[in-house]
Amino acid sequence: MKLFARKPSAASEIDPSWGDEEARKLRDQLGRGKWQEAHSALEATSGSWDDRQFLVEVLTDDVPGRPKWIDEWTQAHPSSSVAWTVRGAHGIKWGWEARGGGKAESVQDQSWQLFWQRLEQAEQDLRKAAELDPADPVPWTYLVISARGLERGVPEIGERLKQAHARRPWHHFAFSQALQGFAKKWGGTHELMFDLARQVQSGAPDGASAHTVVAEAHVERWLYMASWDKDEASALSYFRTQPVPDEIRQAAERCIWSDHYERPRLAPFDQNFFTYCFFRMHDWEHARRGLETMNGILNRFPWSYGGNPVEVFKTARERILKGN
Repeated sequence: MKLFARKPSAASEIDPSWGDEEARKLRDQLGRGKWQEAHSALEATSGSWDDRQFLVEVLTDDVPGRPKWIDEWTQAHPSSSVAWTVRGAHGIKWGWEARGGGKAESVQDQSWQLFWQRLEQAEQDLRKAAELDPADPVPWTYLVISARGLERGVPEIGERLKQAHARRPWHHFAFSQALQGFAKKWGGTHELMFDLARQVQSGAPDGASAHTVVAEAHVERWLYMASWDKDEASALSYFRTQPVPDEIRQAAERCIWSDHYERPRLAPFDQNFFTYCFFRMHDWEHARRGLETMNGILNRFPWSYGGNPVEVFKTARERILKGN
């Protein structure tokens, strides 16, 4: 019997709902200015923090401008933590919309000012959400992001990560965002970034989604070689140079391949990252296994690091299936 009995699904576009039917329905309603069902759905996730994190992230992503329903929601439910969390999470993305996704030197002065202004407002919203529901880690995960954008520094990012971790141990989204803040491109160092990833690797239980940060750290290190150091030779061989491939496989064993894998609704993030790494490693067997687990759900990251994410993925998929 063949190891892979069926051909892995092909992804032809980015799915903003991550293959989740509830998220797709709620996004559609928000697109028509109807926030009431989203409010009910998020309120129902109290205590199920991974579900709340998923819905807040998916419902606020790729929502340009400042839609009217954002303020309508908080005005109708001023004592609801989820209303302020959504407002703050969207505020951060709205800030990045002003900044753009390029390197710091490509950002114009007026864009910086608007970026910081929107992040400051997002911080106020998120701190209000945290006060209204002290048990909820989700506002703290977004406060980790705003700390990075506002250049609060590694110590402050670490303190906010601790707040999220205290409320939901090994919360992947929080550790992933802190990893970005510890990265050299945001004022940290490669050593700090890998130290955080390896703390997760040694401390998080088997099956925890957070083990994906090991793969994320290696992608970030490779990206820095390619885009900041302009060291094409080192970048080309990075994923095939020990101990990188072994460390990524070990993380996959503790994460997506574990019998105890949590399979959160944000699981496509894990599956896309590991598949991308196996592709870069030329580990065709495990890359094909990764395509199976992706089940056709394509995320923007990390495929966009190589250009248009859909085109990069299509090229990668062809090579994976051919095994060369």
